[in-house]
Amino acid sequence: SKSLSVLLVLWRWFSDRILCLFSLPSLNIRRDRETLAAHRAGQFCAIILIMEGLAVCLFFALLCHVSCTTLDDGLRRFEYRHSFKGPALADKQGRVPCWTYQDSAMASSEQLRLTPSIRSRSGMAWNKFEYAKEWFEIEMTFRVSGRGRTGADGLALWFTEQKGTTGPVFGSSDYWNGLGVFFDSFDNDGGQNNPHIVMIQNDGTKQYDHSSDGATQAIGGCMRDFRNRPFAPRAKLTYYLNELTLYYDHGTSQQPNYELCARAAGIKLPPEGYFGLSSATGGLADDHDVLSFLVSSIRVPGTDQEHDKDAAGTDVNPEQQQQYEQDYEKRSDELQQQKDAYYKEHPDKRPMEDLEAWDTKYESPSDMMLRQILEAQTNMKGLLTRIQQQVSAQSGAAIRGPGQPQQLQQQGGQHQLGTANVAQLNEMQSKLQVISQEQNSAVRMLQEIHTKSGKVDGVKPGLGGDSDASTQQDIYQLQNAVSELKSNVGSVVTLMQSLERTIQQSRSGGSGDGSSNCITTTMFIVICTVQLAVTLGLVLWSGRQKKAQEKKFF
Repeated sequence: SKSLSVLLVLWRWFSDRILCLFSLPSLNIRRDRETLAAHRAGQFCAIILIMEGLAVCLFFALLCHVSCTTLDDGLRRFEYRHSFKGPALADKQGRVPCWTYQDSAMASSEQLRLTPSIRSRSGMAWNKFEYAKEWFEIEMTFRVSGRGRTGADGLALWFTEQKGTTGPVFGSSDYWNGLGVFFDSFDNDGGQNNPHIVMIQNDGTKQYDHSSDGATQAIGGCMRDFRNRPFAPRAKLTYYLNELTLYYDHGTSQQPNYELCARAAGIKLPPEGYFGLSSATGGLADDHDVLSFLVSSIRVPGTDQEHDKDAAGTDVNPEQQQQYEQDYEKRSDELQQQKDAYYKEHPDKRPMEDLEAWDTKYESPSDMMLRQILEAQTNMKGLLTRIQQQVSAQSGAAIRGPGQPQQLQQQGGQHQLGTANVAQLNEMQSKLQVISQEQNSAVRMLQEIHTKSGKVDGVKPGLGGDSDASTQQDIYQLQNAVSELKSNVGSVVTLMQSLERTIQQSRSGGSGDGSSNCITTTMFIVICTVQLAVTLGLVLWSGRQKKAQEKKFF
């Protein structure tokens, strides 16, 4: 259909051009030589254009045919369980997810090294999961490098019905059932045709022919030098509609540039199998590394479902579905019984089973904010109560006069607070009573807001307009009460400061009659002189007594 539509478009375009050439204006052409020559030249040009148009149509038809036959329209899907690639190829323990490897194989974050450049070594890696889809495509990036001009033995890519074991065929077992793609770097038969790539299909009954490097058993191959390339070579293997196609990239640039290596039709591989990699070294040795191994499944367009186990597992008949549901309910009941028995023995470990229980255990942000405000107001109320008690005690002491505590007296009660100070104390006391009342009203408002917010939490956003409005009004009233409370507290603080200044002045002002208990300067000098004279007299008297005793001794 595509080629036919292209041909129709091209034919219409060329036919329009030809008609334009032949539809020349009708002139009274004289039968002379020049006019006849010009007319024949126009006809010749038209014939040339027709031939060119047919050639172009034929070219496009062949191109459409080749694209329809060689470039399949299969739908591809990346299969991550069968693939690996860097830069995080292996985990911290050196394991490749979904893959197992053994013998000399080792993995790093960038590559999977099957064998190092040491003689007589082998290594292999196999995918853990079975591939159960009909068609596939593999794109592998690898590297074979060594010091010598020739290397050994090579690397193998496998798709077999069973996983291989350690054996003589590039490190894996012989008599495989499936496909093996061998990148052989050593010339065993001396045919000067190595390194080369060969595809061999086996049904499990044939032994690999080492003497001919598998040339007698190959279904396709090509001679390519894949050792010590500037960049890592790539190989792409496609199995679609019973046709195997192998493409190869020489590794001369970072971008893949595939070319056809081999194609084999009429190939029937096992419907289910495993992907694997292996390599081996002999008397010569190379490093055999695999940098990436990407698998994609291919599905034929237009099919209702994929022919694999995954798609088949989704088709469950009603009886099986009912049986699964019954088994699920039975196991759920058994699990619930076990949970009840455990919680009966350990009631303290019973979890919260609903959101209401969680709400009772953990407070919401709004509840936490209101609780903090309530605690702050309670602390303020206690502080104001203590201030009021102290002010009451000071006021009573000032009114009663002498014989009261010494904080309000000085020198035996001679200096007492005046009438103005008593008035200030009375005013402060009344202010504190007002503050206490406002504090109580603020606490009541907070409790009402807390109760209303708890009720509003259970109401849906679209149905709680009245409750929200009343709560907002209460909050506004609370803000006004707090503002008045702050102003009254400020006035009390001012009164207390003025009272404190008055008391300090009264204490430091001295007695009213100007008398003082301190001695004068003259009296202090006289006392010091008398004391000095007495001291000198005692010193002289003690010296004379000592001399008299010495004379009496001699």
